[in-house]
Amino acid sequence: EIFINDVIENGGADYFDIMNFHYYYFARETWGDIIGKADYLKAVLAWYGITKPMICTEVGIWGYEDPYYLGLQARYLPRVYARSLSAGLGTILWFPLSTRVGNTFEGGLLREEDLSPKPAYISYQTMTSELGDYRYSAVVATGSWNLEGYEFISSSSGKIKQVIWAQEYTSGYMTFPHERIRVVAIDGSEQVITDGDTGDEDRSNNGQVKIVITSSPVYVESW
Repeated sequence: EIFINDVIENGGADYFDIMNFHYYYFARETWGDIIGKADYLKAVLAWYGITKPMICTEVGIWGYEDPYYLGLQARYLPRVYARSLSAGLGTILWFPLSTRVGNTFEGGLLREEDLSPKPAYISYQTMTSELGDYRYSAVVATGSWNLEGYEFISSSSGKIKQVIWAQEYTSGYMTFPHERIRVVAIDGSEQVITDGDTGDEDRSNNGQVKIVITSSPVYVESW
């Protein structure tokens, strides 16, 4: 806080074109999430009448060789990217790509000794495959306190896709007003669910599909 204010008050704003910051999962108690930190920095700049494009060149979370941490890392990755895009960040970089086992952080997507992928790397591949042609459109109205989601629209086709998840240790239901939807999990596995068929939780032909939402994000689109 003191640093950025001192920079601006000493004329430093004339010497940078882009506002860059870092955000890690363990800072959530301070900022809430990456949106909170981005909004705070935007407010600081606005206080001085300054507008700058904003990027985040380091985001990450622990990736220890333990099922709990590997799973959390894989789930967190699409969450932080979806939130970042909703906050208008032009660039979001995961850090680091690889880390040696035994490192105090171990936040890499690959294991340094053999470059084998962690589940988070597969999650990253899935995200870039599903959202590569998409841009942020809106916050999803989930209708539930524990569900969070963001809507994206394809630059080429205009199709809409949503990224949705439940808060850790919770789950819920989400209803989509389509007769058929495509649901992609973070490991890249996909399922097409038709109204009234297996996977439709309301089990009725009513022109919509209801699915379970867990803490593991899913990519959903009409199909």
